[in-house]
Amino acid sequence: VTYQNAANTWNVGLDAADASFKFKDGTDERLRIDSSGTTTFTKSGGGNIRIAETASRYVEIMGYAEGSANGSTMAFHTIQAGTSTSTERARLTSGGDLLVGKNSSAFGTTGTELLSDGAVTITRSGSAGGTPFFINRLANSGELIAMYQDTQQVGSIGTPYAGELYIGGSGANSSG
Repeated sequence: VTYQNAANTWNVGLDAADASFKFKDGTDERLRIDSSGTTTFTKSGGGNIRIAETASRYVEIMGYAEGSANGSTMAFHTIQAGTSTSTERARLTSGGDLLVGKNSSAFGTTGTELLSDGAVTITRSGSAGGTPFFINRLANSGELIAMYQDTQQVGSIGTPYAGELYIGGSGANSSG
């Protein structure tokens, strides 16, 4: 089926060659639903998926090219209550790193990174409230943090009872 006005031509229909349902803007494919139900959105120069309740209440998943190579980044956007501006909240890089609250992996940029190699970085601006890391053990006393070297525990930080802190280690030069 072709829909056309003075400026645009849209084609919508079943493609018998691959049994998919396609939406085309002129000759450019914009959306495909294949026979398995997989949906593909296409937009040259990057693309986005917008899930909307209204024009000003939506979330977006956006794709960005990384340089001239075939790498890509997926970014997740939301709109903060009381505004109408879409803001990036999280980013998944082509290297598998997850950035939350930041769109750059620079250590000095506020936000959290969960890196594909297992490292975690947390940076918080002093004007945002100070403390960048919180641990809360509910119920009884015990370890708060366990530290390992090659799967062997080498140290810990914990609380033996309310109001006290211990730092322990298993090495010759440790306090444990």
